[in-house]
Amino acid sequence: RNYNNLFAGNTMLRNSLYHNANLNYANFNMYNFLNIYGSINYSRRLNDISNIIEFDGLERINLPINIDAINESLSASANIDKRFDGFRVSLGGNWTQSLTNNIISDTPNLNEAFNQGYKASFDTRIWQVFQLELAYNLSLNDYSGQGFSNSFENHQPSANLSFDFLKSFTFEADYQYNRYVNNGTNNEQTFDLFDAELRFRKEGSPWEFKVEGMNLFNTRGVRMDSFNESLISTYEYFIQQRYWIFTVMYDL
Repeated sequence: RNYNNLFAGNTMLRNSLYHNANLNYANFNMYNFLNIYGSINYSRRLNDISNIIEFDGLERINLPINIDAINESLSASANIDKRFDGFRVSLGGNWTQSLTNNIISDTPNLNEAFNQGYKASFDTRIWQVFQLELAYNLSLNDYSGQGFSNSFENHQPSANLSFDFLKSFTFEADYQYNRYVNNGTNNEQTFDLFDAELRFRKEGSPWEFKVEGMNLFNTRGVRMDSFNESLISTYEYFIQQRYWIFTVMYDL
């Protein structure tokens, strides 16, 4: 796979048995403009294919096997949306609890992950001109395994604004602020992203002209975290610096 992560095949693998149950609920009320949605999913895997992981210094060797322990996960999500005169509010959340088993250096290992995500949003149209959406996203990730554990948070308020002016112009801006916290090391990083675009199109004209500015604050990196059967990772990936796109479109 890469220079220090090797994979060894296993011709003795057998089929796994998967059980999956799913329950969905939806209520859409056109009289009071209240929408409710929820779902629950449970997955149970028997004789699952997992990995024996052997470490040799910085090198890692992965050998797939059928594992006797049961791997399972439980996930749920819920969302409520209510429209009022002139504005709309929405609340939602999702939760995932997973248990996976593998073997690291001849020692059985149980990995546990609990992921939570919450979102609240508000959008409205001001003076029939400005379309404004405000949102707040919160993600909480807790990971644990053999002799290690960690948790991460990301707080993400955002705003989106669009409006038309001078009959033929449309302006749209999208802003996102992130506060990323690694609770295991007490490290914290903040970064924000800002994109904007301006479109021009006369009514009835097949021509459209658009200029877009991406990453206008010139943010250099974005922090994220991940978890697999042998490693908790928090990493930064670099994104393209500020750039502009000019577009000319013609409808046939």
